[in-house]
Amino acid sequence: MGKVLVIGFPGEGHVNPSLGIVKELMTQGEKVVYYGIEDYAEKIRKSGAEFREYEDFRPSLDMSNRMTNEESYDRYEIMNLFLNESENIITKIMSETKHETYDYVLYDYHLLAGSAVADLLQLPKVSLCTTFALNKELATCMMPSGQTEPDQSSFYPQFEKSLNKFNNQYNTQLKDSIDIMSNPGDITLVFTSEFFQPNVSEFTSEYKFIGPSIVKRLDIEDPSYLQNENEKIIFVSMGTIFNQQLEIYNLCVEALKDFEGKVILSIGKNTKPEELAHIPENFVVKQYVPQLEILKRADLFITHGGMNSSSEGLYYDTPLVVIPMAVDQFMVGDRVQELGAGVKLDKNNVSAELIKKTVNDVLTTHTYKQHAQQIGESLRSAGGYKQGVKEIFNVVPVKA
Repeated sequence: MGKVLVIGFPGEGHVNPSLGIVKELMTQGEKVVYYGIEDYAEKIRKSGAEFREYEDFRPSLDMSNRMTNEESYDRYEIMNLFLNESENIITKIMSETKHETYDYVLYDYHLLAGSAVADLLQLPKVSLCTTFALNKELATCMMPSGQTEPDQSSFYPQFEKSLNKFNNQYNTQLKDSIDIMSNPGDITLVFTSEFFQPNVSEFTSEYKFIGPSIVKRLDIEDPSYLQNENEKIIFVSMGTIFNQQLEIYNLCVEALKDFEGKVILSIGKNTKPEELAHIPENFVVKQYVPQLEILKRADLFITHGGMNSSSEGLYYDTPLVVIPMAVDQFMVGDRVQELGAGVKLDKNNVSAELIKKTVNDVLTTHTYKQHAQQIGESLRSAGGYKQGVKEIFNVVPVKA
C-alpha cells in the first residue's frame, strides 16, 4: 500500500475531477493525504482522503474581478502575487510533512507549489490538468487581455526579482508566466480527450488524455425538480469562480421566460435569488445544484465555458451555448464552436433577444446535438479516472 500526497488548486472545477482519481487510488489500497482550502474540506473528507488545509490565496489575487474586468489586466502583477502565495504553500507543506514519508505526489497542473514540493521531496510526480494542456500558443489564447509586455508593466521589475528569488531558492528554471501556470509532471493526466484537445499532436507521450473524471457528487442530494422525464430542460450556470453575473442571469430570465419546459438556473453562493429582476414560473433558481444529474437530462446547457462544466455537459451529449467570462473559457468556447457542438457568444455584446434566438437555433438544428454526441463519445471512451490510475501505476511502482 502506497502513501500519496495530493496538492489541489482551489476551485470546484479543479477539485471535483481530482476526487475520482483519489477514490480509485484508495480503492486500490493507497492512502491519500490531500492539501486544499477549507471550502472543499467536506467533499475531500467524504472521498476518504485525509484533508489538510492551506490558506486560500484567491482573495489576494482577486482573479475574478481582475480577469473579468473590461480593462486589460497586468499578468506580471498577478504572477508576482502568485509566486509569493506559492512560497507560503510550499513552506507550510514542507514543514508539516518533514517527518512523514510518501511514495509519490499528485498536484494540479496550474499549481506551481505542488510541482515544487514534489521536487523538494524528490518523489515521482503526477500532474492533474483540468483545463486543456497548454503550450505557449495556447496559453496566449487562454488569457489574451493579460499579455502585457515587460516594458509596458510597472510590476515587471518586482516580478523579475520574485522569479529570480524563487528559482534560486527552489532550484527551478522558471522564465515567464507560462512556466508558472503550467507544471507538467513525469506524466500529466489531462481530463479531456485527444479529439477535444486543440493542437494535440504538439504534446508528448507524457501527456495522457483520459477524459473527464465523472463520479457522483458526495455533497449534494438528488433534485426533486427533475421528476418529469418528458419535460425539456435548459440548464444555466456560470460556474463557481466567475459567477457573479447578475446581468447575464437577468438576460437569460428574459430570454427564456416563455420557454416550453423547465429552466434550471444556478446562481452561485454570492448571488441571492431575490436579486434577480423576477423569476418566471418555468424557472428553478438555486445557489447550488447537482450539476451531473441535471446534465444527464438537459437538452441544452448555457455555460461560462469552464473546462470542467463544459466537459461534463459534452460527456452527456448536451449541446452548449458558451458565454465566456475569463481565462481558458474563451478557448473552450472557440473549440466547442469549431467542432460544431454549440455556439460561443460575446459577453459584451449579448442580449436577451440574441440568447433566445441562439437557444432556438441550437435546439432545432440537429447537427449541434450530433457533434456534441461525437465529442461525448470521445470523452467517454478515454477511460476517465480508472484509466488515470492505470497511467499512474505505469510510472509509480505499486506497493504490496
